[in-house]
Amino acid sequence: MIRMYSGRILDPWTLKPGDLTARDVGHHLSMLCRYAGAVRSFYSVAEHCIIVSRLVGLQMIGASTSESKGARRRALQAVLWAQIHDAGEAVFVDVPRDVKHAQGMERYRDGEREATRSFAVSLGLPPEPPPIVDKIDKELVATEKAQLLYRPELPDDGLLEEPIIRGLVLGCMPPAEAETAWLSRFQELLRAYRSEEPAL
Repeated sequence: MIRMYSGRILDPWTLKPGDLTARDVGHHLSMLCRYAGAVRSFYSVAEHCIIVSRLVGLQMIGASTSESKGARRRALQAVLWAQIHDAGEAVFVDVPRDVKHAQGMERYRDGEREATRSFAVSLGLPPEPPPIVDKIDKELVATEKAQLLYRPELPDDGLLEEPIIRGLVLGCMPPAEAETAWLSRFQELLRAYRSEEPAL
């Protein structure tokens, strides 16, 4: 059992839609540092999610202003899904990729995936994210590594070999700022999704 920031007690292995709240997700993700803390400045999972949602929004902006209701809805779904794509880490904390994908970690990965799905479904989203979310998520990693992990005095271990997103500067917001920013963006996107008004 896990005690959430709100005080609620949850069993992370049996989460149902509605168990995770935006308040808890925003707070927990803002307090989690990416890359197990091996970064030059604190960089939260919450900030990472905000950036992924903005990048997805930039790619979907044409669809969001389309006259097609279906195209608009798919665009809004994609951007909102990007904003919450790591929601499961509110209970299954962020761990380095090589650890998460190691043999024996299958149940942990499944638990995180199911927690994220339950939160998505509670918002009226499909249970699986659109492919563009995973694509942008992976593309952002190279930029994060170049800006946060690379140090010229150390071997780069291939950190600079992948293409980065030009012009993107990570803000490295402190937790309280990241929480406020995540919740504000989440609420804006959720309103837009429910009313089908562009807010990418």
